[in-house]
Amino acid sequence: MKSSKIKHLIISSLLCLATIGIFIIFGKNLPDVVPVHWDSSGNVNGTIAKTYLTFGAPIAYLLINFIAFAKYQGDEKNAWKFYIVPIFAIAISFLVIFLALR
Repeated sequence: MKSSKIKHLIISSLLCLATIGIFIIFGKNLPDVVPVHWDSSGNVNGTIAKTYLTFGAPIAYLLINFIAFAKYQGDEKNAWKFYIVPIFAIAISFLVIFLALR
């Protein structure tokens, strides 16, 4: 059982860190300052430097993944819960890139 949990943690962590690759591959086209938050009217009211986004966001995803792993550690029957954070991390990464390039 324990090795199964560790396997889920390693795979989900690698998926979170794969967002570094996503940002590096698509980062060539991103502006130096990337919008990451918009108000209800669609105006940008939050930005981040491209370097911080490329390396900072995946680290934040990884930390959130560790917290989620600790929360769902006892729920071995529903292994899909270990992959919620990586799936959202990848989706959010692509969404930020898409919106930044608009």
